[in-house]
Amino acid sequence: MLKFAARVSMTTLCVLTAIGVASAQPASAKTIELGGVDQQVVIKWCNAKLGLNVLGAGQPTNAFDPYSWRCGHTPLLMDGGGVDMNAVCVQQYGAPAEAYVSNPKWAWSWNCRRVEADPAPQAAPAPQPAPAPQAAPAPQASAPITQNTGLVKTRTQRTTAPNLASQYSPTSGSPQWWEAGVNVDLQCSVHGQPVKGFFSFNIPGGFDDLWYRTPSGDYIADVDIETGTLSSVTPPC
Repeated sequence: MLKFAARVSMTTLCVLTAIGVASAQPASAKTIELGGVDQQVVIKWCNAKLGLNVLGAGQPTNAFDPYSWRCGHTPLLMDGGGVDMNAVCVQQYGAPAEAYVSNPKWAWSWNCRRVEADPAPQAAPAPQPAPAPQAAPAPQASAPITQNTGLVKTRTQRTTAPNLASQYSPTSGSPQWWEAGVNVDLQCSVHGQPVKGFFSFNIPGGFDDLWYRTPSGDYIADVDIETGTLSSVTPPC
């Protein structure tokens, strides 16, 4: 019996299998050489094909003819049909793989390679239309100032903030008090120090924290003026 090489040489000739199947290489493809066909893999492939476990069950019948590979029930009886070298390459190297002959006059010249098609060029994305110019936002109008009027029911402090501690001092040159019977223009409202006053009898607990700012910038407590309601009659400050 001939002594078989475990692996065979590699070159780049036409793609043929031992049973005469040819494969065309796709255009624009990259070829990766994987290596020679291992005869032990051929034997395993033949054993799987025939349902056997025989040493030497796959071999060429002519050392000078790469297309003479056959499977056999014994090393001396190659009666199991031809060897699909493409399938052997896949078994040995994984898919995708294909076989080719590097020397048409030597049986052990089968090699394996992988042909990978180049990815199709990606079309350039269509230009996106320029976004329409956004109109400048309209200026936000300040909250309207509603000139409501409150009637002062009892003498009450004139302050610079919504609390009693900010009452004008005697030396400030500004009036310290709102006098009873005066109608006061109310510009906006704010919550401040809770205080008691003329209308405390109408308020649970007696304390009211609602204050109004007047056009002069002074503050007056809601509890001492008549507005017709215990709620605010102006927008908030």
